[in-house]
Amino acid sequence: MRRANRRSFLTAFVRLLACLPFVNSRLLAAETFATLRQPAAEKGIRFGFAVDPAKLNDDAAYRQLVARQASIVVPENALKWQTVHPEPERYNFASADAIAGFAKAHEQRMRGHTFCWHRSLPDWIHQTVTPTNAEAVLTAHISTVASHYRGLISAWDVVNEAIQLEDGQPDGLRNSFWYQMLGPRYLDIAFKAAHKADPDALLCYNDYGLEKDTHYGESKRTAARAQAARHSDTRLGHSVPPACRRHIWSGPFPLYSCSA
Repeated sequence: MRRANRRSFLTAFVRLLACLPFVNSRLLAAETFATLRQPAAEKGIRFGFAVDPAKLNDDAAYRQLVARQASIVVPENALKWQTVHPEPERYNFASADAIAGFAKAHEQRMRGHTFCWHRSLPDWIHQTVTPTNAEAVLTAHISTVASHYRGLISAWDVVNEAIQLEDGQPDGLRNSFWYQMLGPRYLDIAFKAAHKADPDALLCYNDYGLEKDTHYGESKRTAARAQAARHSDTRLGHSVPPACRRHIWSGPFPLYSCSA
């Protein structure tokens, strides 16, 4: 897809969102409100939302809005460690299952987010995981969660926001918990475990700020491309695309998310 097409869609959408502070969710869900999934599809974009299962259940206007507007949904927090794996021997799939069911009912794709992130780790991880058992813990978690959603999730953000140039680590990697436990090989471990559990899912590295036309943005893009290449063909048999998030906010909540 040409950059101009993507930019024209996003520009039009930003103009539309300028009105959102003055519009409530009931009006947004009205049948007269034009759907965005179709013009997005015409530009080769899947348009969607980071969704909250509680709102899907409790807010009819929100539910109708997501059903009509989105062609892809992403669990905002339901698949992060703190929610889906709150205790060493307990997984909680209820929230993410609800989103998966909603997506299937409305012919939407679902994107999995995320296996490795420096935030949203439950306390038990910090209390019990060591360099000795970290690989086993990480592999077991990814295997269990990815296997549970095999065939339901089209793509996974396997590693999220691993680039932090200011930390001064080799290859620009963030000095995160998993980096401290396993070094840079934690990315290899994560991608291999995800591919083994769900070989048909598209596996991605996800980050923000890669689109910025600045020296910092270019440096971050270079680091992200290097990581994507490192975890591609020779290890998994296919390429690992870097996914760049674009978020548009109104007030405290993300209203739009597009993965490219």
